[in-house]
Amino acid sequence: MVDAPGPFLYRRGTPRPYRKNEPRLAFPQKWRDLLLLALAELLVMSLWFSTTAVTARDTLNWHKTQPPERQTRLRAGITAERETNLPTEWHTRNG
Repeated sequence: MVDAPGPFLYRRGTPRPYRKNEPRLAFPQKWRDLLLLALAELLVMSLWFSTTAVTARDTLNWHKTQPPERQTRLRAGITAERETNLPTEWHTRNG
């Protein structure tokens, strides 16, 4: 196990993990009121948010509708080869 710092990993293309205290908004703060107004309008129109369980169930059901070759080619994060090479790079640079 190598505890390499985030910036080292991010510069090498690893996905940035979600951290509890990081802001989760992907838009400029100046848009906040406009987006909150739009959200309020959607809620008035009876749109709602799904629970995590419902979202997971629906995602799995959708996944089962995909062609078999797509179902076996799941992609997330970095490749196993890249994950294997990162500790070597870290130790090379930092002794």
